[in-house]
Order: sequence, then C-alpha cells, then structure tokens
Amino acid sequence: MSDFKFIHCADLHLGSRFAGVRSKDKELAEKMVESTFESFSNIIDLAHSEKVDFIVISGDMFDSDTVTPRTRYRYAELLKEAEVPCYIVRGNHDFRTGWEDSIPLPPNAHEFGGEPETFIHNINNGGQVELVGISFTSKHTKENLASKLTGSGNLFTIGCVHCDVDGGDDSDYAPCSLIDFTGKNVDYWALGHIHKRDILNERPYVVYPGNPQGRNIKESGEKGVYVVTVADNAVRNLKFVPTHAILWENKEINITGHNLNSFLDEVLSFTEKGSVIRLTITGKGPLNHMIRSEYDDIVKTIEHRTGSIVESMDIRSKPEKLPVSGGNDLLSKVMEVTESVETIDRNELTDMICSTGVSRNHLLSYFEKMSDDELKNLVTDAGTSLVERFSEVSE
Repeated sequence: MSDFKFIHCADLHLGSRFAGVRSKDKELAEKMVESTFESFSNIIDLAHSEKVDFIVISGDMFDSDTVTPRTRYRYAELLKEAEVPCYIVRGNHDFRTGWEDSIPLPPNAHEFGGEPETFIHNINNGGQVELVGISFTSKHTKENLASKLTGSGNLFTIGCVHCDVDGGDDSDYAPCSLIDFTGKNVDYWALGHIHKRDILNERPYVVYPGNPQGRNIKESGEKGVYVVTVADNAVRNLKFVPTHAILWENKEINITGHNLNSFLDEVLSFTEKGSVIRLTITGKGPLNHMIRSEYDDIVKTIEHRTGSIVESMDIRSKPEKLPVSGGNDLLSKVMEVTESVETIDRNELTDMICSTGVSRNHLLSYFEKMSDDELKNLVTDAGTSLVERFSEVSE
C-alpha cells in the first residue's frame, strides 16, 4: 500500500442565482454568483499545490438540475484543469443535469451511477485505492443509500455518498444512521449534503466537509475542504483548508463606552476585507440613537471603513438612560406598555400586531416564522425607538 493524498469536497452549488439579493443589489448578487466558481477554482489550485492524487466531490455540484450551458461548461473546464481524477456522486440538487451530450465532462471525471459502483484508482507511485459510491437518481429519496455500499476489504476504501445522517424518518435526502457506516470495510466515508463541516466518527472516518463557499448569513465563518493524507493504510492527517471567495460573518458588538471611531475600529478588527457581515448591536450609550436614526448612513460608513458589505444590523442596544416604568410621564408609560407586551403569549402578540384584515392576510405568516426571542426583540426595539424619538423632540 502506497501513501497518497486526496481532497474531499461537496456542495459546490455552482450556478446559485441569489434571486433575493439580485432584487436589492445586482452588483452584490453577481459577486455571489461568481464566488461559487471562485471557490471551486481555489479547490483546483489547492489540488496542484498539495499535489493530491485525486479529488472526491460528494454531491450537489450544481444548485439546480436546470443548469445553464455556461455553468456546466465552466464546471467541465475546471475539472479538466485539475489534471487528476475527480470522483463524483450526485446529490439531491444535481440528480440530473442538462446539456450532458453537448458539454461532456473531461476524461478525468468519473461519476458514480444510481446503483453501487466501484472505481479502482491506481496511485502513481504504486498501489491502489478503492472508491465505492452511489448517486441520487431523484430529487427526494427515503432510500438509505449509505447502507448499500461496502468495500472489498483488500484495499483502503473510500465511500462516497450524499446523505442525511440522523436526519430522522421525515428526511427525504437518503436518511441514514452512524451505524450504517461501520463494519462495511470502508476506511473513509466522504459525505455531502450538510453545509457545516463535521467529523462524525474516526474509526472509520465519517466526514462532512461542509460547502466550500457560504451563500448566506446562516452559512457564516470559514468554508472549505479537507485534504486527507493516507499512509500505511490509515488516515494520518485530516486538514481543513478554507476555499471561500466571500466570507460571511455574523458578529456581535457592544456599543457601551464606544464613540463612532472606536466602534468602527472594533468592527474593522474582526472583519475581513470583501466579506459580508451581519452585526448585532448590543449594550447602551449615545451611539444607540445615532445607529437607529441614521441607519443607512452608518452602514455606508462601516462599509467604507472596512471594505466589507453590511448585510444587515440587528439593533438590540438601548439609550444611556431609559425612563423607569411606573411614573406618570409619557415616557414612563411607554416603557410600562413595552414591558407588559414583552411578556404576553406569542399568539396574542401576533394577533395584536395583525389586528386588521389586511395585515393578517399579508403579514401574519411573516411574524409567525419569527422565534420567541425575535418577537420579543421586535417589541423592545419598538419601545426603545419610540422613547428615543420622544426624547429627541423634548430636547
């Protein structure tokens, strides 16, 4: 058995359209579309710099089965540029793709079929590796695809499958359990589907690499692939390497004791240039009024200072001093009502917000999707903003 090295990646989602972003910011949407291709290009560059023997792609290469010719062409060209074999299983997003006859994949790309299939990879310096895998053949399946795969027991074996581990009986994405990966003569399970990297087990290795490029604020933090080194028939090193072109960051900043300059300095300290950030603003102080009343201006100031893009600011901060409920003045009454509304049942609150027929028809579903904390923050924010507006007028 010879030593070898390979890249494990998944969930490229090439061709993601970012339709919601496009309606607000066409330029940002174009950057996001391009970011999925850039991240794949980074993977190909990594294959060269690490001198890997092959690449495993565990499903969802495309975001949709209605892939455009341009997307498939760029995908095929990047696979060709890898200059090493690429072993690919299809997932729920790319169980079928278009333009396959017009734009064939290069000779170094090997796709697993809808039934268990085995490829034997010959290592350049001697020895062999066994790869077993199975692809999705429909968008949804309750079939346990992982349970169908077994190794021969004679070679180091990599199992390739797009699946939902411990997703439960309700999952439509090849649900399975961790036990399905044991006792199968497979040494490394290269999984795809979950957009968060996770090593579920080490004997054998059961690994989700996550997606190589985040596509929204819920996919914040570094995104990338695993470079796997095998020696003496065992995994010796599992190295995560970031490949994202755009970093999504979800950060909280406390404004207590800050002026605008120190606030911007702190944002800059944790922000990567070119990233997309969501800021949760907490604490209390004079900046609270500035951020609330000049929201758009502060966003532009942050973007200019950091070279990043502000996706949104969730303002949970408060003024330096809040009136105390229980008094007879107007501001105290506002605080009293705010505190009472914060404690009521969510159904009662949504009924209160959507009290008219028009609001119930058009807005109720929006508020019903909010968590209890989000609804409470909505009430707190409304009360705080009202107090600040009244205070501003009184001054």
